[in-house]
Amino acid sequence: MKARGVFVSLIGEQKTTTLTSKGPQTTNQVVFSFGLPLDSEKEYGTQKFEYSFDIKAPQMSGQKAPEGIVGGIASAASLFGLGAKPIMWYLLAKLDIPLGFDVSKRMQVNIV
Repeated sequence: MKARGVFVSLIGEQKTTTLTSKGPQTTNQVVFSFGLPLDSEKEYGTQKFEYSFDIKAPQMSGQKAPEGIVGGIASAASLFGLGAKPIMWYLLAKLDIPLGFDVSKRMQVNIV
């Protein structure tokens, strides 16, 4: 199978829930994305391929909770499940097939 290449990405997503006139609304936002090519364009067979790679995770500074009235509102919102949730990290490996469906695998990782 002819493919453009093999790529791996480290992606961080964060869910945010806001209260709207129609009720709570949850959105996913990509807060970090870094892609790395592992192999180039060529003909790929059905044999197993293994790739070694290193991706450095970003250093996420701890967020200090707001104080005062704003902090009280933020605390109340978190009790109701509103606001930003922790960042969910995953690796996404993809075989990029032109004019076809890409073959991909997503795996959650923990970054501490």
